[in-house]
Amino acid sequence: MTTNFTRAARAALALAVLSMGLLGAGVASARPAENKVVRAELPPMDIIDDFIASGQKLELRLVQEQLQNSQDQIHKLKLSEVERALNLLDRDSQAVRQDAPAKPKKVHPYRLMSDKEREARDILIRQRRIARRAGGWAKVDGMHLDKAKQAKKDLRQYAINIRVAAEKSGWDENHRKARFNYINKLIGD
Repeated sequence: MTTNFTRAARAALALAVLSMGLLGAGVASARPAENKVVRAELPPMDIIDDFIASGQKLELRLVQEQLQNSQDQIHKLKLSEVERALNLLDRDSQAVRQDAPAKPKKVHPYRLMSDKEREARDILIRQRRIARRAGGWAKVDGMHLDKAKQAKKDLRQYAINIRVAAEKSGWDENHRKARFNYINKLIGD
């Protein structure tokens, strides 16, 4: 009576045999159905390929030990594949250990602002630019100063709203701290 094993079952069987050390030691075992003594063999090549593809270091090391004892040319080729995979896995694990945790990318506070905050900021910056190019607020039309004052007043109110919301549910939510600091920098208070 033959039993068909799925690939996963064969991999589990191969792992069990490898982890018990039967492969490297060449231990003989008896099959109960046939009462024959057989030698433990390497897992099938497709199972070894699965170990390589999934990066299972422990299993690959055990297979490597067994393949080193083999004289078969196919096993020698498979040994080079296993060693290459182990080297890549070792290099990757060293690189992960050496790398510092990735720092979050800095985002300018302008990108964190709401649409209304951004609009008031743009008006204020635009009016300041106009006054600077003209040589001061005294040399521009009063409309520009009025727009700048209104934008500054709006920004001041947005900063107050942010502070009140932060007192209720914290500064971390919605990037409140960055927005609040940026608005205060803009209005100069």
